[in-house]
Amino acid sequence: MLRLVIVAWTVAALGIPAAIAAGPAPRAPDGSGAMPGDDALTCEQIYAQGMAESQRSQQEINQRNEQLRAQGAATGALVTGAMLAGGLGGTGQAAQAAVEAQADRQMAMLGAPPQPNLRMQRLKQLYAQKQCAHDAPDAATDEPAVRPGDESMTCAQIAAELAPYAQQMIPNLQALGGTQRQLYAQGRQLEQRRRAEEAALTPLADAGAVDPTGASKMAYQAALMTQMAKQRAENEALANSPLAQQNKAQMQQLAAQGQQMQANGRVQRLMQLGQAKRCDNR
Repeated sequence: MLRLVIVAWTVAALGIPAAIAAGPAPRAPDGSGAMPGDDALTCEQIYAQGMAESQRSQQEINQRNEQLRAQGAATGALVTGAMLAGGLGGTGQAAQAAVEAQADRQMAMLGAPPQPNLRMQRLKQLYAQKQCAHDAPDAATDEPAVRPGDESMTCAQIAAELAPYAQQMIPNLQALGGTQRQLYAQGRQLEQRRRAEEAALTPLADAGAVDPTGASKMAYQAALMTQMAKQRAENEALANSPLAQQNKAQMQQLAAQGQQMQANGRVQRLMQLGQAKRCDNR
C-alpha cells in the first residue's frame, strides 16, 4: 500500500508543495546545488525557490517541444512538396533525408537521460531537514500533521493509516492502466501493418537500383513519400482518438489526486515516517 502512495507522488511530479514564486530562483555557483545562506532559508523561501525551479524546468520542456513541433512542420512541408513534384529534381531524396534527420534528432532527445536539477534536490533536502510539512495543519481537514506516538508507529500502522488515501486512487489507476493497455495494443498492430507495407516496397526499391531509365526509382520515391504521409496521418489520428484523449484526461485526474495528497500534511508526515523506517523495502 505504501508503494501505491509513492506512485501517486511520482505521478504528481512535484518535489515540494506549490507556492507563489518570487521571481527566478538563484543558480548555484558550484555543481552541488547548494547556495550561500541556504541554512537560513525559511519554509516560505524554500517553497518560492522550489516553485521557481519547477517553472524553469517546465519552460525548458516547453521550448524543446516547440522546437520539435517546428521541425515536424518543416519536414511535413518538404514531404508534401516532394509528393506534389512526384520525386522530381531530387525532392524525394531531400524529403527522405529530412525525415531521417528529424527521427535521429528526436531519438537522441528522447534517449538522452534527463539532467538532474541539483538545486531542486538541495531544496528538497532543506525542506525535509526543516520539517516544513509539519509547521501547519492540513488545509482541507484541519488535521495536525504530527501526532503523539508517530515515531513508534510500525510499518503496518503507517500502511493502515495511508490505506484510505491510496484506496481513493485505485479506481483511477485501474482505469488508466486499462486505456494504456489498449493504446499499446493499437500501437503494436499499427507497427506490424507498417512493417508489411514497408516490405511491399522492397521489390520496387530493388528495381529502381537497376533500372537505367530511372522510372522505377521515381516510382519508389513517390510510393515512399505517400507511405510517410500516410503514417503521419495515422499518428495524428491515434493521438487525437477518443481513447488517447480519455487516457490523457485520466492521467490529469490522477496527477490532480497526487497533488492533493502532497498538500496533505498528515500524508507527508506518514510518507516521511515510512521512508525513514524503510517500509517500502519490506
